[in-house]
Amino acid sequence: MGLGKAAEIADKTMEETARKVLALRQRLHSRITEKIEYVRLNGHPEKRLPNTLNISFRNVDASSLLNKLKDKIAFSLGATCHDKERSLSPVLKAMGVEEDYGFGAVRLSLGKFNTVEEIDFAVELLTEAVNSLLSAPRR
Repeated sequence: MGLGKAAEIADKTMEETARKVLALRQRLHSRITEKIEYVRLNGHPEKRLPNTLNISFRNVDASSLLNKLKDKIAFSLGATCHDKERSLSPVLKAMGVEEDYGFGAVRLSLGKFNTVEEIDFAVELLTEAVNSLLSAPRR
Protein backbone atom coordinates (compact mmCIF):
# COMPACT_ATOMS: atom_id res chain seq x y z
CA MET A 1 0.00 0.00 0.00
CA GLY A 2 2.83 2.37 0.79
CA LEU A 3 4.32 1.95 -2.67
CA GLY A 4 0.92 2.52 -4.26
CA LYS A 5 0.43 5.74 -2.30
CA ALA A 6 3.95 6.93 -3.19
CA ALA A 7 3.23 6.28 -6.87
CA GLU A 8 -0.05 8.20 -6.60
CA ILE A 9 1.71 11.21 -5.01
CA ALA A 10 4.53 11.09 -7.57
CA ASP A 11 2.03 11.00 -10.42
CA LYS A 12 0.26 14.10 -9.09
CA THR A 13 3.47 16.11 -8.65
CA MET A 14 5.52 14.86 -11.62
CA GLU A 15 4.55 17.62 -14.07
CA GLU A 16 5.04 20.38 -11.51
CA THR A 17 8.42 18.94 -10.51
CA ALA A 18 9.48 18.64 -14.17
CA ARG A 19 8.56 22.32 -14.78
CA LYS A 20 10.50 23.46 -11.70
CA VAL A 21 13.58 21.42 -12.59
CA LEU A 22 13.43 22.56 -16.22
CA ALA A 23 13.40 26.19 -15.10
CA LEU A 24 16.42 25.53 -12.88
CA ARG A 25 18.26 23.78 -15.73
CA GLN A 26 17.52 26.67 -18.07
CA ARG A 27 18.80 29.14 -15.47
CA LEU A 28 21.94 27.06 -14.98
CA HIS A 29 22.62 26.91 -18.72
CA SER A 30 21.92 30.58 -19.40
CA ARG A 31 23.98 31.79 -16.42
CA ILE A 32 26.92 29.58 -17.43
CA THR A 33 26.85 30.86 -21.01
CA GLU A 34 26.61 34.47 -19.76
CA LYS A 35 29.66 34.10 -17.54
CA ILE A 36 31.90 31.66 -19.40
CA GLU A 37 33.06 32.09 -22.97
CA TYR A 38 33.18 29.11 -25.35
CA VAL A 39 30.58 26.81 -23.84
CA ARG A 40 28.81 24.28 -26.03
CA LEU A 41 25.53 22.48 -25.35
CA ASN A 42 25.81 18.75 -26.05
CA GLY A 43 22.47 17.44 -27.20
CA HIS A 44 19.27 18.78 -28.61
CA PRO A 45 18.29 22.22 -27.28
CA GLU A 46 14.75 21.10 -26.40
CA LYS A 47 14.34 17.32 -26.78
CA ARG A 48 16.16 16.22 -23.63
CA LEU A 49 15.49 15.42 -20.03
CA PRO A 50 14.42 18.43 -17.95
CA ASN A 51 16.89 17.66 -15.17
CA THR A 52 20.13 17.15 -17.13
CA LEU A 53 22.55 19.62 -18.68
CA ASN A 54 25.47 18.27 -20.71
CA ILE A 55 27.86 21.01 -21.75
CA SER A 56 31.47 21.33 -22.85
CA PHE A 57 33.97 24.00 -21.98
CA ARG A 58 36.46 24.67 -24.78
CA ASN A 59 40.09 23.86 -23.97
CA VAL A 60 39.25 22.76 -20.42
CA ASP A 61 40.06 19.31 -19.11
CA ALA A 62 36.91 18.03 -17.39
CA SER A 63 38.94 15.78 -15.08
CA SER A 64 40.85 18.80 -13.79
CA LEU A 65 37.59 20.68 -13.38
CA LEU A 66 36.14 17.78 -11.42
CA ASN A 67 39.23 17.71 -9.17
CA LYS A 68 38.91 21.44 -8.47
CA LEU A 69 35.22 21.19 -7.57
CA LYS A 70 34.82 17.65 -6.19
CA ASP A 71 34.08 18.82 -2.66
CA LYS A 72 31.73 21.61 -3.77
CA ILE A 73 29.64 20.49 -6.77
CA ALA A 74 28.65 17.00 -7.83
CA PHE A 75 28.80 16.38 -11.57
CA SER A 76 29.93 13.71 -14.01
CA LEU A 77 32.42 13.75 -16.80
CA GLY A 78 31.21 13.63 -20.37
CA ALA A 79 34.46 12.25 -21.79
CA THR A 80 36.42 9.20 -20.80
CA CYS A 81 40.06 8.45 -20.19
CA HIS A 82 41.65 5.06 -20.69
CA ASP A 83 44.88 4.30 -18.81
CA LYS A 84 47.01 7.36 -19.51
CA GLU A 85 45.59 7.72 -22.99
CA ARG A 86 42.82 10.24 -23.37
CA SER A 87 40.06 9.52 -25.82
CA LEU A 88 36.93 11.38 -26.68
CA SER A 89 33.66 9.79 -25.60
CA PRO A 90 32.22 7.81 -28.54
CA VAL A 91 28.83 9.42 -27.91
CA LEU A 92 30.23 12.95 -28.06
CA LYS A 93 32.27 12.00 -31.12
CA ALA A 94 29.13 10.67 -32.85
CA MET A 95 27.39 13.96 -32.01
CA GLY A 96 30.14 15.85 -33.84
CA VAL A 97 31.74 17.40 -30.73
CA GLU A 98 35.27 18.53 -31.55
CA GLU A 99 38.14 17.47 -29.26
CA ASP A 100 38.81 21.00 -27.99
CA TYR A 101 35.29 20.90 -26.54
CA GLY A 102 34.88 17.16 -26.00
CA PHE A 103 37.49 16.79 -23.29
CA GLY A 104 35.77 19.57 -21.36
CA ALA A 105 32.38 17.85 -21.32
CA VAL A 106 30.46 17.65 -18.04
CA ARG A 107 26.98 16.46 -17.12
CA LEU A 108 25.09 18.35 -14.43
CA SER A 109 21.90 16.86 -13.00
CA LEU A 110 19.24 18.63 -10.98
CA GLY A 111 16.45 17.47 -8.73
CA LYS A 112 13.28 18.77 -7.18
CA PHE A 113 15.09 19.87 -4.02
CA ASN A 114 17.60 22.13 -5.78
CA THR A 115 17.15 25.88 -5.36
CA VAL A 116 17.89 29.00 -7.40
CA GLU A 117 20.52 29.93 -4.80
CA GLU A 118 22.30 26.61 -5.35
CA ILE A 119 22.23 27.15 -9.12
CA ASP A 120 23.76 30.62 -8.77
CA PHE A 121 26.39 29.32 -6.33
CA ALA A 122 27.31 26.47 -8.70
CA VAL A 123 27.65 28.91 -11.60
CA GLU A 124 30.02 31.10 -9.58
CA LEU A 125 32.15 28.10 -8.62
CA LEU A 126 32.22 26.77 -12.18
CA THR A 127 33.15 30.19 -13.54
CA GLU A 128 36.06 30.56 -11.12
CA ALA A 129 37.30 27.02 -11.76
CA VAL A 130 37.06 27.20 -15.57
CA ASN A 131 38.80 30.60 -15.66
CA SER A 132 41.50 29.27 -13.36
CA LEU A 133 42.12 26.26 -15.60
CA LEU A 134 42.16 28.40 -18.74
CA SER A 135 44.72 30.79 -17.25
CA ALA A 136 46.98 28.03 -15.89
CA PRO A 137 50.13 27.31 -17.89
CA ARG A 138 49.80 24.22 -20.10
CA ARG A 139 52.21 21.33 -19.69
